[in-house]
Amino acid sequence: MQRRIKYWNEYKNPFYYWWKVRKLFKYKSKWFIGKYYWTFGDYIKESPVSLRFRGLGWKTKYNDNRFEWPPCIYFKFFKWQIRYVIGPIDECYLYWETILDWFYNDENRTFKQCVNRNTWSGIKENEIYNVYTKNLLTNYGKKLYESV
Repeated sequence: MQRRIKYWNEYKNPFYYWWKVRKLFKYKSKWFIGKYYWTFGDYIKESPVSLRFRGLGWKTKYNDNRFEWPPCIYFKFFKWQIRYVIGPIDECYLYWETILDWFYNDENRTFKQCVNRNTWSGIKENEIYNVYTKNLLTNYGKKLYESV
């Protein structure tokens, strides 16, 4: 029993954070199959054949939770890999930072405040656009967002 807990904690379980907020956020994932490429969060010295379970990488900086790398499961066979990444690829940092903001909500912010806090605006070809996580919310998450 002790051994199982050791390997399925928040550092090794790729579904740890998402599972706790699964009713609020949609499940997104992506498969990568092909030549192995090193990504931030992988071990620097990797054995030629390996199977790894990697949890969400994040840090606390200036009292905010910052996303570092997405959780994933990967199998490496010499120069090839099969990698299953959990979370959206395009809006990855916003998705995970919103989840971390809600998960470690020390200031008793509402769900709407957590989502709005991780909304960014920019200008692209003279048009203002918003990058936000509202489109990544489930129906229950949208109701909770709009209820406040």
